[in-house]
Amino acid sequence: MEATEYEDVVVEPETESVDPAAEDYDDDEPEVTESKSSAEVDKLLDDYEDYMKQTIKLAKKAQGGDMSAMTEYTSLLEKAESLSNKLENFEGEMTAAQLARLQKIAAMAAQAMM
Repeated sequence: MEATEYEDVVVEPETESVDPAAEDYDDDEPEVTESKSSAEVDKLLDDYEDYMKQTIKLAKKAQGGDMSAMTEYTSLLEKAESLSNKLENFEGEMTAAQLARLQKIAAMAAQAMM
C-alpha cells in the first residue's frame, strides 16, 4: 500500500516523566554530596601530611647526630613510594581546595627542611 499526501499522520506528544521524589527538591538549597573519590583524596592527603611530619622529625634527629633516624627513614621510603603512586592516580581528581592543601603540605615540609 502506497502512502499518499492525504494519509493521516498521528504524532504522539512527548511527555516528561516526573519523579515524585523530585517534586520536593528545593533549588535554593545547595546539594551536599562528597564523592567517594573526594573522600579518598582527603584520606590520602591526611596520610601524606603524616608522612611529611614523620620525615621532618627524622631529618631533625639526623641533623642532631642521631644515626638511628637513617634506619627509621628507610622504612618510610616504602610509604613514600606508595603515597607518590596514589597521588599520581588522583592527579585529575583533586578539587582546588585539595590541590591547595597538597601545596601547603609540600611547602611546610620544604620550609622545615631548610
